[in-house]
Amino acid sequence: MSKKINRREALKTIGAAVAISATSFGVPTLLKAADTIKIGFMAPLTGFGALAAPYIQRPFELAVEQINAQGGAGGRKLEFVTEDTQSSTKGTIEKTRMLIGRNKVDVLMGLIYSMERKAALTVSIPNNKLLVYPTFYEGDECNRNLICTGQIPNQSIDKFVPWLMQNVGKTVYILGSDYLWPRTCTEHIEKAVKASGGKIVGVEYFPFGTYDFAPALLKVKDVNPDMVWTMVVGSDTSTVIKQYRSFNLKPQLVSNAVDEMWATFMPKEDLTGIISDQSYFMTRNSSANSVFVKAYQDKFGVENGLIPALAEAMYCGTWLYAKAVAKAGSTDNEKVVKAISQIQFDAPQGPVSIMACNNHMRTNSLIGKTREDGLFDILADQGMTDPNIPNCSL
Repeated sequence: MSKKINRREALKTIGAAVAISATSFGVPTLLKAADTIKIGFMAPLTGFGALAAPYIQRPFELAVEQINAQGGAGGRKLEFVTEDTQSSTKGTIEKTRMLIGRNKVDVLMGLIYSMERKAALTVSIPNNKLLVYPTFYEGDECNRNLICTGQIPNQSIDKFVPWLMQNVGKTVYILGSDYLWPRTCTEHIEKAVKASGGKIVGVEYFPFGTYDFAPALLKVKDVNPDMVWTMVVGSDTSTVIKQYRSFNLKPQLVSNAVDEMWATFMPKEDLTGIISDQSYFMTRNSSANSVFVKAYQDKFGVENGLIPALAEAMYCGTWLYAKAVAKAGSTDNEKVVKAISQIQFDAPQGPVSIMACNNHMRTNSLIGKTREDGLFDILADQGMTDPNIPNCSL
């Protein structure tokens, strides 16, 4: 027998249907289904940064695919436009202008090098556009329109140095490329070593393109420290480590830059045995990481399956942004920034979140040692570390 439904019961039925249609982010698909979010993704696809670019492009695309498969960001589908910075300041500025002006993107993501970040910000900040940046860097940015998900010096050094002083030795010789990041890190290392009762016995910086590190390595041999801390980057990395091995030097090699990506362009025998601190290693034992690694390798192939901390940080940034949009119910920068510090993401490295005072991510401090297959045996899990940006209060 049919039953007549009154207005109150009808409203209850509609309300229940809307509740059932809510996405995994908790926002009704019914209300947002027609909307999309356009992301402007930038990476150095050509030029000197081309080898590193896939390590942010792949995890970004994986995150977008997963978010859309789970209903989007608050019911809104993510779309993206990819642009090549050409590994240059000029290219970054041009592409940032294009994405904001012509493509009308809601948010910018990607970039690897500090010069790219700084170039993009000269355009994005005046245009009130949010940038999500994944790379570990100097830790000196303080802007509401910038979200950073990579380690900064206090996160990769403050817990690492005491562990080294206890487990390796007390004397350190530093080798670094001659630019801002190694110099900033050296200041942190010096303070941490002194506080732990250790001593810096040498510091040397090298211009990009250095092919002969012998003079510095002879000094290392003469001083014979307990460890050599390398922050030589780019193609010079392979050169300095290869020469270090050829000198048959005994000090333990340590770094806050070495990760799985190095195994793609260096002989594994040269890498084996280096101790490094990163926010993420592929070998981290957790259910979230197992799911992440499998999804990554299923999508891109085992041959492209090495996942460094840079990749995981890009993955985190994409997910955190989507969750923040869902919570805010908007892509408005102010609303997203307010929301993003109120959420947490169960990331492969562990549960992560953004600090409201500086828009940087709390990251893990994992200490690992490279093995013959290019992966890392994790020696210590130091737990999450708050990012410290002096004098920053957003």
